[in-house]
Amino acid sequence: MIAEEVEAAGNIRRITTTERVDTRIYFAFTQTLDPATGDPIQQGVRRYFVVTAVGYDPVLREEVESVYSGEISGLPQFIDTSLRDLPPRTELDVLTTQISRILEVNDQIDIKPGTVVRDVLLDPSSAEFARLYIVEDFTHRSLSFLTLVAFDDSDNDGISDLVENSPQKQALRDALFLDDEATQQLIDDAFTKLAGNFNITRKGATNAAG
Repeated sequence: MIAEEVEAAGNIRRITTTERVDTRIYFAFTQTLDPATGDPIQQGVRRYFVVTAVGYDPVLREEVESVYSGEISGLPQFIDTSLRDLPPRTELDVLTTQISRILEVNDQIDIKPGTVVRDVLLDPSSAEFARLYIVEDFTHRSLSFLTLVAFDDSDNDGISDLVENSPQKQALRDALFLDDEATQQLIDDAFTKLAGNFNITRKGATNAAG
């Protein structure tokens, strides 16, 4: 303990104990001249200061300076507060990726439409993977009320979009081979499960009043 100070005021007694003192050194300066020209700095012109490290290289026998700190060495960092969904992967995306991988291994394989490799292997698997990506996207959206509501009610009018009017719901319906009613029920169940994480259960039906 370095020091202890006791202060009393009426029935209130305060004890301040100092156990450690840390020294912080700050360097500050006021720049009034342009280092390139020596002229006074124009008001209203933005200037960015960066940090570098300087060290001595015994092999080169000279001082070396590090690259500029991130303020200027990279692109500006934009803070995006919007929610991000998984990047979409269409059947064509999957097919293109598979073809590229195959040709990297053996560029002599015939993958034109009508060949066995294309019709039996590539096209069916690409379609199946595309459906899986749709299901994965819905699963990811179901992790948050914000994204799930945006999926269910895209125009934010408080009423679930009809499956026949929603391309996203139609894609989910086709991926799982469901009808419109079963698709909407799946979405409703996702709301119920998500609310269950907070011990909130869906109330039963009640008669309208009025």
